[in-house]
Amino acid sequence: MKLQTWFPMQIQVYVNGHEWLERKLTANGISFTKHDNAFLRVEDWDRAQKLSDRFVSIDVSRQANYRYLDALAVVDDPTPAIQHLDDITTRKKTSSGRGVRAFNPLSRDDIQLFKAMMAGEHHIRGLSNADIRTCLEGSSHLRDLVSYPKKQSAKVSRILSRFHAHKLIAKIPRTRRWRVTDRGKQIMVGSLCLGDVAFPELFRKNIAA
Repeated sequence: MKLQTWFPMQIQVYVNGHEWLERKLTANGISFTKHDNAFLRVEDWDRAQKLSDRFVSIDVSRQANYRYLDALAVVDDPTPAIQHLDDITTRKKTSSGRGVRAFNPLSRDDIQLFKAMMAGEHHIRGLSNADIRTCLEGSSHLRDLVSYPKKQSAKVSRILSRFHAHKLIAKIPRTRRWRVTDRGKQIMVGSLCLGDVAFPELFRKNIAA
């Protein structure tokens, strides 16, 4: 079996028909001589042919289908995750109609933003503009604005608006603070795992293959 490790994750299954026929001949008491993967002699070619005719049409196809269906029964449906991924990688509009950029889960800049939003200190009280400025201090997002605190605040406001448009954060009523939504937690944690764990692991395996 060969599993493609990139989307759309195609699977190729290779079956050795000669090995299958060898077992069937042995089970049916038909003598034969086999060298490597080739039959040099078969006691009863007609019976061997009838067994071979069942190879694809009955036994292998049926058993492969049953095993595939059994496997699907225990595999989580990836559709919701793919839908979320498609959603955050698509441009959105704010409530005022202003367009905001999509996210790239593997982008260094967006990963920095995800880590800032998911910082542990924000889980209880939520987060504010000042909190995110502190988390992003020295990052590429604010580095050029270090001498301009008002511009820093304005840029972080746009960042928060972008996250809000993608429904990754929501306003805490009657405050100036925000909280990460359940959708935001799922997407941002998944994106961080993709960059820090899944992608390096798949990359290592493909290099070794």
